[in-house]
Amino acid sequence: MKIAYLIYLDVLEDRVTKLLNDCDIQSYFEWENVAGKFRGQEGHFGTRAYPGLDKIKLIPTAREEKFEKLISLIKEFNDSITKKSDEIRMYLLPLEQII
Repeated sequence: MKIAYLIYLDVLEDRVTKLLNDCDIQSYFEWENVAGKFRGQEGHFGTRAYPGLDKIKLIPTAREEKFEKLISLIKEFNDSITKKSDEIRMYLLPLEQII
């Protein structure tokens, strides 16, 4: 079992939802209005200087094969954009148990 965290700019919500639908991922939890930045990149803090905010989706699943397709689609998306701070990030971790 695995758990994934997707971190992305809030204006990408429609694209991220489409990626999840394309992978038949129907269960997730979401945080909105998340401020932050990755090292060496512009941040998203919801200000004039650093516009936009991020979202985080937490996706637990026992069907790990769904993540293989999602990883591929995220890489494809990230290769198509020009601004590195607009990439979709994914952290994939082991999940010991779902109750």
